[in-house]
Amino acid sequence: MKHILVTEYAEYLRLEQGMLSVWHEGKKQREYPLSKIKTLTVCRRGVGLSSDLIVQCALRGIRLFFLDFRGIQVAGVLPLNTHAVSKVRKAQFAFMESLGSRERARAFLGYNQ
Repeated sequence: MKHILVTEYAEYLRLEQGMLSVWHEGKKQREYPLSKIKTLTVCRRGVGLSSDLIVQCALRGIRLFFLDFRGIQVAGVLPLNTHAVSKVRKAQFAFMESLGSRERARAFLGYNQ
């Protein structure tokens, strides 16, 4: 997973066919597949983001962070829905606390107690 840092003034971030495109002065500078991004951090003032990109980041569980001129986080955009990995982990913890988890673990390991 990648952690993308945007550090240049007047860069513009937008969504293009499932990719995060970084534009500067009308020219595409970089592209990243959204499926590989974990966080996106804007470290400079004057950076633009498209609303389509923000929505897709939220749907995919990508966290957006904004830093001030000192590098201190001042805002974050976190998705409202739970990401698929989080849902699986919650289900795993719920199973561990269930009554049948010990019996299944014993059967899996070959214990007959």
